[in-house]
Amino acid sequence: MLSAAFSPDGRYALSDGFENSVRLWDSEAGTELARFEGHTRAAWTVAFSPDGRTAYSSSLDGTLRVWDLSQFVAGP
Repeated sequence: MLSAAFSPDGRYALSDGFENSVRLWDSEAGTELARFEGHTRAAWTVAFSPDGRTAYSSSLDGTLRVWDLSQFVAGP
């Protein structure tokens, strides 16, 4: 893992790493909810939007990706 971020409400976490993917976690249960693939090199940083329903990741491949989390996270 290279970086991690918690959702604004603390219920979820994002992690990234050398496997080129971003993972969404239930921070209380410690279970993986989803894995987002698309980067071709290590994902470097992750962040949540202010409402926690969108994730952002950057990668050593020079890309920034936007991930829709709305089907995985509870609404506000």
